[in-house]
Amino acid sequence: MSNPVSVRRVLLAGVGLATICLLAAGCGSEGVPLNTVSGEVTKDGQPVANAMLMFMPQEKGAASAGQTDASGRFELKFSDGRPGALPGKHRVVITLAGPEAAPPTGGQQPPLPVADGPTEFVREAEVKADGPTQLSFDLSE
Repeated sequence: MSNPVSVRRVLLAGVGLATICLLAAGCGSEGVPLNTVSGEVTKDGQPVANAMLMFMPQEKGAASAGQTDASGRFELKFSDGRPGALPGKHRVVITLAGPEAAPPTGGQQPPLPVADGPTEFVREAEVKADGPTQLSFDLSE
């Protein structure tokens, strides 16, 4: 027969280990505090439409992303779809799509692939811990 004290120790150790694992994993991203982030992307003083922005925390944590509208404005969404980003310093990658070739018209051969692909700009930004963050990125070189 097994000793009741030994069984109780094993059960308590198992419950303790499970609790530690759950605490380490967190309760999902819903409990992570975020701050709203919005702003604009320009190049040579003009708004940049359809730029993709990826904010990657320099500390650990999930990324946030957004896309500029026709006026170069963006708002970030966290990886779980909530608006905002984790507070702190971020590496920001801004991607501009490469040029698109015109579709062929009647009797023409399809165009050759365009050699120029997407262009990436890498910046750094800090998301405030105490309220909304407004950012501007100028891609002029």
